[in-house]
Amino acid sequence: MRTWLRLPLLIVLLLIAGCGGSDEQATSGGGQDARAALEQLRPIGTAQVSAEARMSFDHAPPEVGNPLVLRFDGPIRSNGPDKFPSLDWKVSFSGFNQSLTTRLISTGSDVFVRLGGVDFAVGEDTVARLVDQANQAGGRTGLSAIGVDPVAAIADVREAGTTSVAGVKVTRYTGTADRDKLLDQLERLFQGLPSAPGVPTEITDVQRAKFKSMFAAPHFEVDVAPDRTIRRLAFTVGFKTLLENREASGGITGGSILYTVKYAPLAGSPKFAAPAHAEPLADFMTALEQQLKG
Repeated sequence: MRTWLRLPLLIVLLLIAGCGGSDEQATSGGGQDARAALEQLRPIGTAQVSAEARMSFDHAPPEVGNPLVLRFDGPIRSNGPDKFPSLDWKVSFSGFNQSLTTRLISTGSDVFVRLGGVDFAVGEDTVARLVDQANQAGGRTGLSAIGVDPVAAIADVREAGTTSVAGVKVTRYTGTADRDKLLDQLERLFQGLPSAPGVPTEITDVQRAKFKSMFAAPHFEVDVAPDRTIRRLAFTVGFKTLLENREASGGITGGSILYTVKYAPLAGSPKFAAPAHAEPLADFMTALEQQLKG
């Protein structure tokens, strides 16, 4: 499959994986129904994160290497409303009959991603601006600070019993997400990050309509601990390839996306150090395309 086709597929998987942040917005509300419970979530202080995003295809060509799998693993620490959370995650990707590993680091004031032995920095000014914009818009923290807030995109939700995650008792909630609200979040994310070749900065009305005709309403499960922190999130959605795009996609007729993330108790206090040298994020997509060509 040509790089121009497989690169957007990887970007979609990365964006889906971004929808599982641990620093959900804590909002007030006296209601006791399921929606009110999710609106009153609190940011988790520290946790060991284990996450996987999996994209499977129907009638995928051999060069796709069905499925595409993106995994994250590592510690995370909340830094409050004035900073992005600190994290140090090992990241791995497999698909297109190849694989790559990388590392994602946040110091709270800057974010770095490693590719091919080179670290790329989002930039302290960009991160600070994103957090300031989020605070002005309502005091969001964590991944909500850059526009990714899946709780805000809930369409309907209900309570579905109790279970446990990593030894912590939780209440499970299930429901669906609003596709327009999810697209609004992705657009804010595009507009807040530095521009890079191949990455859009807006979603047009035509693109929005096509997306909604391709993707069904996403379903989710959220496991919430007594302290109102999320301990597990599962997100599933099916999609179909538009007829005019099937030839370019190599015959893929549709498929599904599954994203799961768990937050386990973390012992000790990990350190989150910035890389000694980092390139600007604008060069990342060029490096990624070269990596995928290799």
